[in-house]
Amino acid sequence: MPKIRAFLTRILGLLRRDPADEEFSAELESHVAMHTEDGIRSGLSPEEARRQALIHLRGAEQTRQAHRDRRTLPWIDSLGQDLKYGVRTLSRSPSFTLTAVVTLAVGIGASTAIFSAVKPILLDPLPYPHSSRLMMLWEMRRDGAPMDVTFGTFRGLEESNRSFEAIAVMKAWQPTMNSLDQSGHPERPAGQPVSADYFKVLGVSPLLGRDFQAADDRFRGPNVVIVSDRLWRRRFNADSSIIGNR
Repeated sequence: MPKIRAFLTRILGLLRRDPADEEFSAELESHVAMHTEDGIRSGLSPEEARRQALIHLRGAEQTRQAHRDRRTLPWIDSLGQDLKYGVRTLSRSPSFTLTAVVTLAVGIGASTAIFSAVKPILLDPLPYPHSSRLMMLWEMRRDGAPMDVTFGTFRGLEESNRSFEAIAVMKAWQPTMNSLDQSGHPERPAGQPVSADYFKVLGVSPLLGRDFQAADDRFRGPNVVIVSDRLWRRRFNADSSIIGNR
């Protein structure tokens, strides 16, 4: 409770700062006057007596500031003064203010756009169970450049695997889909040719139909396709009868 009371007192000090400052300034000036009179009676000149009085009170302005800091929240007070000073400075030069505002707006907009693009790729966790356990492997040349992994390399890793629950291979693929409404506009959705354990590695399974099987994962095996929910709804009107059809 004492801390809360002290905080509320400081907030009130901010709200009624001017009257409190005037009261303290009047009291401080009376103390300066008394010390000045004492100095004059001791044989000092009025100017020297006042100077010695201010030294004794550690300076009028410093004393006012110390008193203000004790009864208010200094950082809020300082922030308010900085904002007032900034507004006055910018109002004296409208052209500079406009240039600064436009520059800040462009910079903030560009930074926001870049962060929005980078965040889901580099910062957000992957939308799969236990995504921190997922790893991607590449083959590297002697100069450190990545190279494509052959299917034979994948088979070798799969047979000698002792560290991973499952391993799968994939590569980028953009098949061409003919239009279903005879509009004549084919589509090239993003896809991936993958090995049979692909969805097992990701920890997910199809909502409808079956997953890939080991029998599918062979040379000249059956052409089995699993489509995304978005593509299924957009291109096939969420028709479940397409499952198993060619």
